[in-house]
Amino acid sequence: MDCIDWLISYASDEHYYQGISRVDADASKPAADYDIDWDYNDKAFDCRINVGMDAGLTLRFNLNQLTKEV
Repeated sequence: MDCIDWLISYASDEHYYQGISRVDADASKPAADYDIDWDYNDKAFDCRINVGMDAGLTLRFNLNQLTKEV
């Protein structure tokens, strides 16, 4: 519940910008290690890992799975 404001803001930005980059690509290089998308139909986050030994792995988190520990 502590992060609901952040979550709503993030989802709003994702919906508004529709995947269009808002920063210089070199400045966001660490962010390119992961792709996080919100699935509006399933109400879940999909996190694709792009680097390291887990490259290609996609993790899915429903809202009820997101806790402070996660």
